[in-house]
Amino acid sequence: MAKAKKATKKFIKNHLKDTIQRRKKHQKATKHFKLKPKKDDPVEDVVDSDTDGMDDSGDEESDVGFGAEGVDGLSSDDDSDDGGSDSDELEDMSDLSGDEEEDLEDLEDLPDEDDDEEVDATSSSTKKEALNKQIEEHKAELENLKEKDPEFFKFLAEHDKDLLDFVNEEVSDDEEEDELHGSGDEHEEEEEGQGEFADDNDTMDNTGTQIPITKPLLLQWRTSLTTLHSLRTLRKCLLAFRAAALSVSPSENATADTSRYTIPSPSIFNSLLLLVIRHAPLVFNHHLGWSEEKKGIPSQTTKWKRVQILVKSYLSNLVRLMTALTDTTLLSFLVRESSSSGIYFACFPKLSKDYLKCLLTIWSSDTAESDGEKEKLRIVSFLAIRKLCIVAPTSFLDMAMKSSMKTFLQLSRNTTVYTWPSLNFMMNCCVELCGVHIPTTYQHLFIALRQSATLLRTAIVAKTKESVKKVMSWSYLQNLRLIGRILATYCERNSPLRESGGSTLEPLIYPLVQISLGAMRLRPGVRCLPYRFQVLKTLHGLQAQTGVYIPTTPFILEVLDSNVFSKKSKPSTLKPLDFSMSIKTPKGYEGTRVFTTGVVEEIVQALYDAYEPWSTDIAFPELSVPVVVQLRRFVKRERNVGREVMGVAEKFEENAKWISQKRQNVEFSPRDTRAVEQFLSEDEKKMSPLFKYCETRKKIKDKEMERRVKEQEAERERVAVKSGKKEKAVSKEDEGDDDEVGDFELSDLSDVEGEEYEMESEGEEMEE
Repeated sequence: MAKAKKATKKFIKNHLKDTIQRRKKHQKATKHFKLKPKKDDPVEDVVDSDTDGMDDSGDEESDVGFGAEGVDGLSSDDDSDDGGSDSDELEDMSDLSGDEEEDLEDLEDLPDEDDDEEVDATSSSTKKEALNKQIEEHKAELENLKEKDPEFFKFLAEHDKDLLDFVNEEVSDDEEEDELHGSGDEHEEEEEGQGEFADDNDTMDNTGTQIPITKPLLLQWRTSLTTLHSLRTLRKCLLAFRAAALSVSPSENATADTSRYTIPSPSIFNSLLLLVIRHAPLVFNHHLGWSEEKKGIPSQTTKWKRVQILVKSYLSNLVRLMTALTDTTLLSFLVRESSSSGIYFACFPKLSKDYLKCLLTIWSSDTAESDGEKEKLRIVSFLAIRKLCIVAPTSFLDMAMKSSMKTFLQLSRNTTVYTWPSLNFMMNCCVELCGVHIPTTYQHLFIALRQSATLLRTAIVAKTKESVKKVMSWSYLQNLRLIGRILATYCERNSPLRESGGSTLEPLIYPLVQISLGAMRLRPGVRCLPYRFQVLKTLHGLQAQTGVYIPTTPFILEVLDSNVFSKKSKPSTLKPLDFSMSIKTPKGYEGTRVFTTGVVEEIVQALYDAYEPWSTDIAFPELSVPVVVQLRRFVKRERNVGREVMGVAEKFEENAKWISQKRQNVEFSPRDTRAVEQFLSEDEKKMSPLFKYCETRKKIKDKEMERRVKEQEAERERVAVKSGKKEKAVSKEDEGDDDEVGDFELSDLSDVEGEEYEMESEGEEMEE
């Protein structure tokens, strides 16, 4: 190594210390100018300068950078005004390196703001007056919470009485704190001796002790957040919030024991969650100037880098809490309040996926249980998903729609009487979500229909056991029901939804009808009659809502000529088969009188559903002639079970006569379509014999359904008492059956593929 020159030694001896101090002062004076943007340039963040590397060139005019190995260089520089050296800085920064604490360091090393004044800088008397004022505000806030969210207030009253009694203890706690720290002036002098960031240096001391969170400290933070919107205070709150999240769900690289703050009691935990979740989004909105009326996302604002690390820390720990918590009331509160931060999730794609996945998990949980609190939680989670799609459709809509439909189809594999209400709830949620943006809905429905058609074509051509299983399954059937429900809702005739964009989906009605008719033809035997009746219900509901005629009558009358009535029925003591919860006939029911009677009832109901929408149509007499003829032939052949079928024929003839009398005096021709549509007024339509009879049948059916639901709930409670827990839903189908159905899933096809209007090649199968 070369020997130092004499001039260098002289400089080190006489001028080095002054030069270092002068450079420190220059850096401290110029660091604030970096935060002031020019008129045309965006605001730069001080944190970005941390990665510029340290400049050792000795140029006095250049700014001193911060080394990449430690972003705490800013606080080290401020603390070195008392005569610290460069070697001490590097030693301090090297202690803070480590991959497992990278996120924590980013949160801890945020630069301070000029307008972030500390509340404890005032005199003791002023602090007490402010404290009393905040106590009154806190009382009012608790009363407001009691009115707006009585369930959460009741939860706090049961599990966190100290939080509600907090207002009576603040003054005494403040006096005890004054006794511990002495007068306010002495305490301020101690803080000044530790440097500008001394009160911000919340790390564990050399003994390894953590800082306990107290109620006065929480009140102080709340005061600073509500009055000053302080980012410094928010950073402290988020560090404590991170400790709370780690206490519930520790990570591989960090636990609650390594956090700066410690949470001594559940009351402090609840108070901290309430403080951060209620006030953090408001502070973010204040510093970004953000409001719900603005378009885009917050990351497009010029001040985004100022709060980016804080927002990311808050959102990641919020998702960690939602994933780990099991208490229904507290989790419902978190989900409901997290919806206000949905626009910030859109700024972080990875976090947004985790958040949406967490909401979908909550939304699809406990499909076989009927707990009131859990049902409310599922509703709150869906409302949060829907709000995400509204505030940030570009980031969430496509992903949420695809994920919700796939989740529904996955759970529909296990369709039983116990899971049916939950699956209906999920289907209604999917229908509601599809109304947010109709063009996106069209793409997803087209992809689903194309995949369904591909599976059906493969089953028809290949005729293999596995290919048929995929079509004759609950998931395939529920997929048809979901698409039919969406089209029936948004293509309903004379509906505002249709006029506001729902008519875009009308071209999808034809392929859905063709796929449904093909699925019924795949297995026309007696064993698959329940599956046929399920598909017919979907098509009849679509026909009634949209006013599109669907030729389902041949598929109903085919059953009259099937093997069900070719042989004499055997007496049996079996319970009547529930066709609404079955897709195939159990082997024990074939040929029994119970099964034959059930088939006749389903045929009668299907005929009424098929012809009720046309009961007031001017062409009903001609439309009903083929059906009446076929039914009368069946009655002559099967006198034992033909009584109910004969009743259908008589009702159709009565309604045909009533329509014929009404159209005798018309003066327009069939060419005048508008006059044909206005053939009967709304009051006259309600006087139709067939319409009145169908309305009466619906009321009787609804009462019967209510009775069955009560019986099912009583049976479930009886089983739960015997086993000590609620029985999970089990399939009623025979195990080991050769005709056991398979599963159907939607594959992850892109939107570009969804826009293609050509069917896939014969050998291509759906990606599972």
